[in-house]
Amino acid sequence: MVDFSKRLQKAAHNRPVDPIQLYDTLDRASDKGPLRPAQTAILSDWHSNRRDEKDLIVKLHTGQGKTLIGLLMLQARLNEGSGPAVYLCPNNFLASQTCEQARQFGIRVCTATPEVPVEFSSSEAILVTSVQKLFNGLTRFGLDSDSEEAGTVLLDDAHACIDAVRSAVQITLSREQGAYQEIVHLFEEPLKQQGAGTFADIQSGDVGAFLPVPYWAWRDRRDEVVDILARANHAKSKDVKFAWPLIKDEIEECACVISGSHLEIIPHVPPLDRFGTYARAERRVFMSATLANDAFLVQGLGLSPEVVRSPLTYEGERWSGEKMILIPSLIDPSLDRDYVVRRFAKPDAHRSYGVVAVAPSFSKTLVWEKYGATVPQTATIESEVRKVREGKYETTLALANRYDGVDLPDATCRVLVLDSAPQAESLAVQYEESCRPGSESSLIRTAQKIEQGMGRAVRGEKDYCVIVFTGPDLVKSVRLPRARQYLSSQTRDQIEIGMKVAEFAQDEIRDGTDPAEAFASLGQQCLSRDEAWKAYYAEQMDEAQSEDRDDRSLDVFSIEAEAERLYRSGDVAGACQTTQALIDEHVADEFSRGWYLQQIARYLYPRERVESNKMQIIAHKKNTYLLKPSTGMVVESLTAINQSRAVAILAWADGQGTREGLRVAVESLLADIVFGVRAEPFEAALDDLANALGLSSQRPDKEWKEGPDNLWALRAGAYAVIECKSEVLLGRTAINKREAEQMNRSCAWFERHYEGRSAVYLMVHPTHQLESAGAFTHDVSVITKRGLRRLVEKVRAFFAEFSTSEPGSVTELRVQEWLDTHQLDIDNLFRDCFRPPKLQPRS
Repeated sequence: MVDFSKRLQKAAHNRPVDPIQLYDTLDRASDKGPLRPAQTAILSDWHSNRRDEKDLIVKLHTGQGKTLIGLLMLQARLNEGSGPAVYLCPNNFLASQTCEQARQFGIRVCTATPEVPVEFSSSEAILVTSVQKLFNGLTRFGLDSDSEEAGTVLLDDAHACIDAVRSAVQITLSREQGAYQEIVHLFEEPLKQQGAGTFADIQSGDVGAFLPVPYWAWRDRRDEVVDILARANHAKSKDVKFAWPLIKDEIEECACVISGSHLEIIPHVPPLDRFGTYARAERRVFMSATLANDAFLVQGLGLSPEVVRSPLTYEGERWSGEKMILIPSLIDPSLDRDYVVRRFAKPDAHRSYGVVAVAPSFSKTLVWEKYGATVPQTATIESEVRKVREGKYETTLALANRYDGVDLPDATCRVLVLDSAPQAESLAVQYEESCRPGSESSLIRTAQKIEQGMGRAVRGEKDYCVIVFTGPDLVKSVRLPRARQYLSSQTRDQIEIGMKVAEFAQDEIRDGTDPAEAFASLGQQCLSRDEAWKAYYAEQMDEAQSEDRDDRSLDVFSIEAEAERLYRSGDVAGACQTTQALIDEHVADEFSRGWYLQQIARYLYPRERVESNKMQIIAHKKNTYLLKPSTGMVVESLTAINQSRAVAILAWADGQGTREGLRVAVESLLADIVFGVRAEPFEAALDDLANALGLSSQRPDKEWKEGPDNLWALRAGAYAVIECKSEVLLGRTAINKREAEQMNRSCAWFERHYEGRSAVYLMVHPTHQLESAGAFTHDVSVITKRGLRRLVEKVRAFFAEFSTSEPGSVTELRVQEWLDTHQLDIDNLFRDCFRPPKLQPRS
């Protein structure tokens, strides 16, 4: 055999460290051409100016080839002898895709199945694996001082990795497990104190009911919790063993949230420093799409604010790909979610492109499956996606909570339906969002998920797709200016175009075109490559303004992280002072003020329990959605407003600004008052509706963890007690026994706290039939789908009266006339909206 190494003119070890030169040496597949301009610009800037930075964020439009950029960076680092390199993906599916890309480009990679391969340790190949393989308590990479050393660690889709890391370091126990039952029993009394009714729902298995274990009770019973979990770990429970080594010695610094289906135990701060391969890596690279806000990287992955403020980006291209966003319900109310699902879920043997839907949960995909779509599970997602990539387009693919990780370029997905707003999976995040409705962190999470979902289909500069937004909660998320501001400028511009397109379609409908036909023809213009549409889209996107970076959330998250660091280091006073400064300088709303005061109370509890309880009382007064203090709390009764309804309505309408602002506010509110909307936004919308109609209201079950979902003060001494079941499937034929018992508890709560006062008792439910095993203790009426629609129509027609006048110019007398005309006066408010329950005959 000829030894060619002896005949080389240059030293064999002189391997290229410039990633662009490196690319030219690769034995890549014949269809892999030169680097794209964006890839060349990023790699050149990195090599010349930024390769020696400890931490670096690389931000590029979706589909611009971030995977290849990351692989070339890591190979260049290997070539310079900087130590082992690992490429981390959010899941195994993406890891498999990355390995395939590496093979196509001629880059040597290895995988961890299950041991850490010697090719990684010896720097012979890039290790490609899932983030879960590194971040778990039994990691083959080792913990603390026993960790494998790495020269460079790269996290692909860094935002998705945050969720993966959070899941990897938490314990999740299902209802069926003995440890779940033991922990629920251990904390029965403090949970009942937080909400006897909600605890009863948890005991009955209600998946939507959840309560946090108060931090004081959790800390006081640490030893019992450790004993329960140690026994579960010794039983080799996979739900305990992977996180147990990370948190077993710091259980008291975890939060626990319990629902009717499962419980979660999660550290307040992820123990990133335990993973030496990550924490001590010489260089770390974080790949990110061009989202508007990377602030979560500070808390989730331990980055400094300075790193987040200075990402490596490509300025040569302001937008990439073509997305025709269609919002059917804005074109015409008849084009609602039911219409969209029926239209796109039905199989079509003649389709020449893929149709994909992304919904927030498997429960939301049930209706897609009903009409013929395929809903892949975790074990089948790879095979189902492969079918689409092979050109099998007949069946629609409906993905549950797959906002990232599934790339469907070109014809594999020409129609993408985003069905309903993304939902928080973690109980801890759900709890935070329930305490801080509409908070900045919640809006950022939603915006990121929406953008990730949109990025599934348009994967390159010349790619195009029709993206359909459906579901009232999602439409609200992209319609309200405050929520839209957290989207990237490119996405905001695309949504603005979508709203203009909806107006164009409305013009056609007014001229006699059928709404469904107007909607279909718009999509066809994109799919058939209509030249006028392409020119209009390019013109609108070219006029887009560069986004101004808003660092407010980054500042807030950085201060939060610093407060937790001080607390964990033993500086309780410093943690409290830092959090108080955060409140004073950055927090405007009472919900968030209360939230941060509760954090101060948690910091104080181990050393100053009396002061901690005092602080918890103050926090709860500012935000009644928070934990009830252990002592010193009094339920505040709801009273009717001390002014005429007309005055209150005018004040609310004036607060919306212009006529358009009022119209958007009303439509956004009403969008959540339909069956199928999650309980939290539905009940919040009813609360907002009461205020819009000049009534005072409360959400007792949320604020006091007992009582009805909504309570309206109609007039002095008269109330509406409302129990909501918005998530019940429309096909349900009866109100079940448990739901009737919930209504009865709410009625009893009202009589206990509002003795001597009258009420109309209402249940919002798809059916007025009551199963034979159920019974109401009070005179209960049911608002069904028809009644709910009637109430919404009355409200919409009432506020439409304002359209002829600017807010501020309407008189009280005029408002009262409109209330009477549209039967929204107190005596007729619920007229034609409810039905008496009817006992279902025994089978």
